[in-house]
Amino acid sequence: QYMVEGEDCPIKLGFKDVIFVMEDVDAASKVVQRRDGKSTASVTRTEIIDAPKPKCAWQILLESSDDGCREVVKLLMEKLPRLKEAALSTESLCSVAKQLVAPAGLSLLFGASTGDSAEDEKHREEAKDRLEKINSERDTAANYIRQFASALKGLLEAGAVPDDSLVDELLGVSSAGQLSTLVKTSTAGYGTGAETKVDEEDQEEAPDTGMDPSIMMATIASLMDSGGSKADGHAGGGMSSALGTSSDLKKDKLNLSGLLNVLDGVVDTPERILIMTTNHPEQLDPALIR
Repeated sequence: QYMVEGEDCPIKLGFKDVIFVMEDVDAASKVVQRRDGKSTASVTRTEIIDAPKPKCAWQILLESSDDGCREVVKLLMEKLPRLKEAALSTESLCSVAKQLVAPAGLSLLFGASTGDSAEDEKHREEAKDRLEKINSERDTAANYIRQFASALKGLLEAGAVPDDSLVDELLGVSSAGQLSTLVKTSTAGYGTGAETKVDEEDQEEAPDTGMDPSIMMATIASLMDSGGSKADGHAGGGMSSALGTSSDLKKDKLNLSGLLNVLDGVVDTPERILIMTTNHPEQLDPALIR
């Protein structure tokens, strides 16, 4: 329940309806900080890698099963020796062969077996689903390619003369030097290594000042729900008996293990969104960052 300004009664919200924000978590408690005296790396490592080489337009036309694409391929091979040479190369043959055996479990659809009939049936169904997805994607791509193949065929039949510039474009020579690079970043130190054991001295002692206000509010809210807040204090044990003495509801010791369990452990709350902010990530324990 949450008291909202302008509302007479507290508003009840489920965990999925609330976003919890903990600002400056490094300053909230020392239990979230590293205990080995080291600093968690606050920098990222950037690695530049070349993008995978895409298939050239010529290879896509060669692998298409569309009749229009095949006619264009035939016309271009008759007019341009370089394209014919590329089409008959080992690289083109291997490209087709790789696609033939690429889908996992394909051999099971052709009678292969692992010896376990139940597992075979399961993997066959998975292979069928993968093939149906691949065929659907290829149909979508084929519709796109067919438009340009038809345009090329029309231009060639109209008398257009293909030259080396067209060959370079179809083979991807003109764009070979324009391949984009991929930037891969990784954080060093964040979430690495084994979770550190929580020592007794790292537990945060709660001041013995009586009842914790958060516990008191939660108890009052539960009493309001159950009708135990009657003035006479007798129904359901009454508020005084429910709250008990201050010594009965002392604040537990806070430690990192307990915090981690709340965030992602045995007492984790499904559908909860929690945001933690800090200006000093290098001070936080790697286990918390994970």
